[in-house]
Amino acid sequence: MKKFIISLIILSFVLSTSVLANENFYIKTSTMQKDVFLGDPAIYNISITNLLEIDDVYSLSTVSSDWIITPSGITIPTGTAKELSVQLKSGSNVLLGVHGVETIIESARTGETQKALFLVNIKPFDPVFGKYRPSVVLTVDMNKEVDPRKDVELGIYLKNRNSLDIKDLQIKIDGELFSKEYSLPLGPLEEKREELLFPIDDLETPGLHNLNVLISVKNVTLSQTNKNYEVKPYSVVSMDKETKTAFCKSKKTITLHNNGNVEKTQQVKLKVSWLKNIITSTSPDAKTIKEDGERYLSWDVVMQPDETLQLYVTHNYQLPILAILVIILLIIAYYRFRSPILILKDAYILGSKSSGEKSELKIRLFLKNRSRKEIPAAKLVDRVLSIAEFQKQKQLGTLHPTKISHSQNKGTIITWDLEMLEPFEERIVTYEVKSKLQIIGTMNLPAAKINFKHRDKERTVYSNKVLV
Repeated sequence: MKKFIISLIILSFVLSTSVLANENFYIKTSTMQKDVFLGDPAIYNISITNLLEIDDVYSLSTVSSDWIITPSGITIPTGTAKELSVQLKSGSNVLLGVHGVETIIESARTGETQKALFLVNIKPFDPVFGKYRPSVVLTVDMNKEVDPRKDVELGIYLKNRNSLDIKDLQIKIDGELFSKEYSLPLGPLEEKREELLFPIDDLETPGLHNLNVLISVKNVTLSQTNKNYEVKPYSVVSMDKETKTAFCKSKKTITLHNNGNVEKTQQVKLKVSWLKNIITSTSPDAKTIKEDGERYLSWDVVMQPDETLQLYVTHNYQLPILAILVIILLIIAYYRFRSPILILKDAYILGSKSSGEKSELKIRLFLKNRSRKEIPAAKLVDRVLSIAEFQKQKQLGTLHPTKISHSQNKGTIITWDLEMLEPFEERIVTYEVKSKLQIIGTMNLPAAKINFKHRDKERTVYSNKVLV
């Protein structure tokens, strides 16, 4: 026995400052206080360096359930080191004397572990318990992955390993997302299983979390266990459509809600015809895509957790209907206010002799009454330029002018008096002129006009000009 104690003391000196390492993290330990009374904590320092390229959670536990280590875990950012003070407390089955407590440090990310050995010397003194010290087995069950939409299930198994009747066993559940403290009795050699449910926030951010469960009697820790679990990501986008209609206009509201705890990119498609797409506006702007020969309005919406977005689609028939109405009104106005008489003028050269005889032109005036009413007493007037002279005609059927007048500046003015133009009647008035000079190049003939009375108003309509 003395040789064993001497060996542990030597080992304690060797391990009072030690460094353990692997490729993902390394630890460094040192002893602060190892000689303690039963139930009092021994104190040590542990420095852990995270060599991963991501933050990690490191849990601390003992190989033997007879020893309680606190704290049970620590989060260390990537590429950094943290030093923490560790306490080791003996359970009820630990005897007096020197003990080597093997401790496991485990990475939550990789599952890799390292072991550290701490020497604890339990001095003889027990002011709390009598003949029996409490000895209780603690086992905790929970899922490694947690859906935040459901309650977290936690199972606690307790077993009293001796004949001590524990009237008030304190159970402390300490977690980042939920916690609870309560007590219960545990009879001699009794076994109990507690099934607990803990609700958490539905929108809890996905990630790793730590849970510590500790049992104690009279403020003396009997056992504890540490559990790591992960909150799972999820995202379900709900969609609701509502349509409101007004005069020749409809507005559709698409409401989206991200029922999840992570960001979600959602594609929303709305089928639309080519013609309907012309009169459609959207907010925010949508793009038009084609799939399987069908045309769709499409949005790619990025939604944060618990975010609600609205898309607006407006089909506005007012503008096309208004355009059609304007066109109809313009047509009605055109037929209502257009001139009832249409007059056209054309001319062509009858001939020109190289001997020097004057060229001749034949001029035709086309008249048409486009209205459904008679037009009485219309006066047709045309003008012959000064370089030409009017030729009287003697053919039968030709409408002869009622008046021919001459002006030095305006040339010859020819007037025809028309007693009546029947509805939709068409007339052709022709006459000939002979140029006083040989025509070389082109000649611009002035427009003819017709004067008449329509709807108790005097009106004048002009024909086109003619270039020969």
